[in-house]
Amino acid sequence: MGKTRMMVTKADRERAIATGREREARELLAASIRYSPRTEMIEIAFRRGFALSIPRSQVPELAGLPKTALGKIRLSPAGSTILLDAADISLGVEDLVFSLLPREALLGAAGAVGGAARSAVKTAAA
Repeated sequence: MGKTRMMVTKADRERAIATGREREARELLAASIRYSPRTEMIEIAFRRGFALSIPRSQVPELAGLPKTALGKIRLSPAGSTILLDAADISLGVEDLVFSLLPREALLGAAGAVGGAARSAVKTAAA
């Protein structure tokens, strides 16, 4: 049997890009994550332009781990999952954040950051 080739059309590619953009608009996705051993905080920067620092003691899955293990914390390529391979930990970014903060307050803060952006269209509309 020969190998079957799968062709991706321009329409398939454009549909995939549109789906990704819709996901980014709908979900709370992280751009970066790091652990600060000095402050014992997990610092997450979000794609929507804001950041959040969480005391590691507030995250039960991370609270008891050694500081050296937390230095290897990373994000999934999509920015939707926090990964710590050495401890076999996988946490959803939204699940973690919404477990600590009221959903409405967080989404309001994210909207305020986005609403503060200035563009020629916004300036003309104001």
